[in-house]
Amino acid sequence: MSFALPKLMQGIQLGATSKAVAQALSDQRIALACTLYIDSFFETSYEAQFITLIGVLEVLKERGPVSPDAMQLIDGWLEEIRHLEVGEAQSFRGRLNFLKQISLGAGIRRTVTRYLGSDRAREVQELYNIRSKLVHEGERPLELRDNLRQAEIIVRELLAKILVDPRNLSEGRDI
Repeated sequence: MSFALPKLMQGIQLGATSKAVAQALSDQRIALACTLYIDSFFETSYEAQFITLIGVLEVLKERGPVSPDAMQLIDGWLEEIRHLEVGEAQSFRGRLNFLKQISLGAGIRRTVTRYLGSDRAREVQELYNIRSKLVHEGERPLELRDNLRQAEIIVRELLAKILVDPRNLSEGRDI
């Protein structure tokens, strides 16, 4: 207890006086990520806490286009759908245009690699796969509490890096 209170006070003082933190929090995505991180501690189930923490990573993910080769392939498919019925073509067009951006998983990996390194990015990939099985298949892992602790640590480390180092902000990327 004697160690925790001074650390808490240091953190509050840094957050209240740091220009880098203020600059970072002026970004809507970073502010939302911080809100979700805090909210994760108030969720009543491990599942909800875990999904919310992975949601933080989704908010912070790097965004950008796929490779030129992939873009060319998608553009070819877009040309081919003109033969479909109007409603179906419109639906396909929307889905194909979505494919022009890197995937959620790739964007998360890029962000985590940039801030925390490739080892953490591999851990996050495993956590994201667990989240996908939980959300899409209802499959609850036996070690969910351990996965939750791991996600808390990684998300906390990521937010700390983003909040205290202004050089990490933007650098030509969305975050």
